[in-house]
Amino acid sequence: MASRAVSPLPQIVASVIELLTERPQTYAELAAAMTAEGIRLGVDPTATLEDALEEAEALQSITTLVDDERLFWAPALLDGAVFTHRVTEFEHRYDLLIAEPDLLPPGILLPLSNSAANLIDGREVRSLIPGLDADFLHERGVPEDATDGEVWLLEAGWLADAGIRVADLVEVSVTNGKLGIRKCDTASFDASRTTCAQELVHRLATSNDRGDAHEIDVLIASAIDADPTSFAAPLPPLGELITGDGFTIQGSYLCPPGVHLREIRTRARVDQLSATFGIERDGAAAVLAFAGLVDTVQSLREALLGSSRDVMPDALLQTMLGADATSGTTTAPGTSAGGPTVRQTLDRLATPEVAQAAATEVLGVDTESAAALELCAELLEPMVGWRVRPAMRWLRAKAQERDGRVLDAERTLEAAYGLDPQWPLVLLDLAHYASDRGDVERGLSLLRRAGVGPDD
Repeated sequence: MASRAVSPLPQIVASVIELLTERPQTYAELAAAMTAEGIRLGVDPTATLEDALEEAEALQSITTLVDDERLFWAPALLDGAVFTHRVTEFEHRYDLLIAEPDLLPPGILLPLSNSAANLIDGREVRSLIPGLDADFLHERGVPEDATDGEVWLLEAGWLADAGIRVADLVEVSVTNGKLGIRKCDTASFDASRTTCAQELVHRLATSNDRGDAHEIDVLIASAIDADPTSFAAPLPPLGELITGDGFTIQGSYLCPPGVHLREIRTRARVDQLSATFGIERDGAAAVLAFAGLVDTVQSLREALLGSSRDVMPDALLQTMLGADATSGTTTAPGTSAGGPTVRQTLDRLATPEVAQAAATEVLGVDTESAAALELCAELLEPMVGWRVRPAMRWLRAKAQERDGRVLDAERTLEAAYGLDPQWPLVLLDLAHYASDRGDVERGLSLLRRAGVGPDD
């Protein structure tokens, strides 16, 4: 058992940093080198290293290159790299820099939110996420809805003191793991270097057959790994440099021609729901579409509840269902262009397993979504086909149960039973209510009709 013991975390951290400072390496390469040095990584070296990366704050600057295999130590790989960014009036007013997309690569070096880092000149900078670090931005007077991406908050007056004005280029350099920020004195950029860097980044972004979007910071780090001189001198801001020729920046990702990040994430979510609930992809697409409609109603609930039923809610849901053929149809999530509309996809909720998955996905473990689920199912019922309406009634009943209104839920289940006296989930829930009331005969009858075996 002693041979399976794991070395202390500080020893593992020091070894990882030392090895990755030399060059990016895979988990297997790290494990082999560390074992040769006498570092004990237990029975599962990869799991031990992954845990170390999760636990050790000193290792937060380690991430994976585009090849999805080799880890890199950002202070070493980015050393000597230079990035540029054009200062906006908003940034100058509040002494901050918006990281996306130009400053995402050097941003890897900044600590997590609420921690200050020292620049090369000794001044402080904080990397903040507006939704999580609103207090820091509020103290500076930054409007809450001004931006939703990563923000570098500088000391008050820093840009003016550095002689940086609106529309000036700033140069962000990396030296020994620290950032330097100063006004960029370059009047023009070397055209050959610019073209070479762009071509390198685009080649890496299309180096596999997955058609993926790539995180910009990882993509640029991979370019530097491939050619250490690629970002050794100032180039145009990344927002200008890596776009064009069909490449687009979507959030913090660079997308090759024809790749849309939202579609990629939606397909991945459909696959995840399919695996989680054991249902087909078209059923998972129905769960995602329905959850999206509930989210919409949730965000608008106060306004919806204050409106008459012949205005906003119905019109909104009709549009989202793709009901108006004259204005085009709304393709269901997780399907290709020209695929089924949301309305057609929701027909899958008539399948009990899909409806059960939808209820679980929307309600989760709290009551916050219950009111929105009830309202959404009520509004959708007259808009969907007859086969789906028992499911909508059942979903309303589940929302009422979660809200503690069991008598309302029972009445809604009875109404669903009137629409389809054979729909299994309604039969099972009504059997539970019959059991609670002591009506054994009806409960057993409902269970038999729902297909429950005598030994269940």
